[in-house]
Amino acid sequence: MLTNPTLDRLYALNLSGMARAFAEQREQPGTYGPLPFEDRLGLLVDREASERENRRLDRYLRAAKLRLSASIEDVDFRAARGLDRGVLLDLADFTGFRHPVSREFAAEFTRIGRAFHGFRPRVSRVMAALPRRSPAAPA
Repeated sequence: MLTNPTLDRLYALNLSGMARAFAEQREQPGTYGPLPFEDRLGLLVDREASERENRRLDRYLRAAKLRLSASIEDVDFRAARGLDRGVLLDLADFTGFRHPVSREFAAEFTRIGRAFHGFRPRVSRVMAALPRRSPAAPA
């Protein structure tokens, strides 16, 4: 099998995540060699899907043009603000944003939480950047 034409073809098809995973598999035959073809193909597809998801989220964050950078690890749950740790961590997981009702709930939740600190967040830009789905669309 010719490796370079295969890699070139993957890049030409805009499958860069799969191409990088394929190159890694070729470099580490001891790790990936014993795996059956279906498992190796599954790893390649998973890598491509995760890289596309990461690029999509990066694009949404850039489009939101947030002034402040924050992370979920910076949240202080000891302060008396009525934050529910479970709800906030579920929101941070982004899985709830696939449901159309969750987008509006997240917007209200973040407005309330940030208003306490005395600055107005750009929630409208973040929510506008997130994809809208119709209620009939599968999650």
